[in-house]
Amino acid sequence: ILFQTYWIVFLAILFGSFITRATGLGFALIVVASLLTLPHIDQPTALFIAAPLSALNLGLIAGSLYQQTPWGILKQLSLPIVAGFILGFAFGVWVPKALILICGLIIVAYVFLSLVRPPQSNRPSPLSRPVLGGGLTGLMTGALAFPGPPISAFMIARGFIGDPIRVTVALVGLMAALARLLVGGHFTAPLPEFWHLMAIGSLLIFIGAALGRLTARRMGPGLHRILITIMILVAFLQLVYGLYRELCLV
Repeated sequence: ILFQTYWIVFLAILFGSFITRATGLGFALIVVASLLTLPHIDQPTALFIAAPLSALNLGLIAGSLYQQTPWGILKQLSLPIVAGFILGFAFGVWVPKALILICGLIIVAYVFLSLVRPPQSNRPSPLSRPVLGGGLTGLMTGALAFPGPPISAFMIARGFIGDPIRVTVALVGLMAALARLLVGGHFTAPLPEFWHLMAIGSLLIFIGAALGRLTARRMGPGLHRILITIMILVAFLQLVYGLYRELCLV
């Protein structure tokens, strides 16, 4: 019965861990979307289910790429990310969900356009500024649990590609997942199969991460940038769908 109900979620966990290890982002995006296809799962419950699995997945990435961490960049980002996270979390509590989704759409659209426009050497991207890049990352994380799009665009604007992006996104996402578990996650309905989901999901994460690691070794910088751009577009489409569902419920 568990596999009959959650088969799409298990496939999403496997693919999400693979694509996150390969590109640096996408796990929560894919897994939360799969959970929301189930009629008995709402968004708070989906976020709470995805958070520990996301923490495990991102912990594996951070552990395997620890030596590639750009600590100087993270130090510059730390204060803007924390400030943005607090503001985003407050928005999530007090601001209507539809308005939050609209703000998220604007941010992700801006990030996407910054990646698809041809770079100009004499005009650096505004996203290369730690205050803007870190602030948008914290805001998206606190409000919607989507740290990947703005932090990836910030790193690309700074000239990074490959493992430094993967490990930076992993560390930021790991802290966000742990924070959400501590202060922002809850079930809205009993879910007795929770621990079974965690056990099977953890096994799938190890398999997906191993496959993603092999893929990342064979991936050039150009392909990595393209895949990041595609995943940011997927994030935009998921926010559009979330806004559609929210407005239909009004």
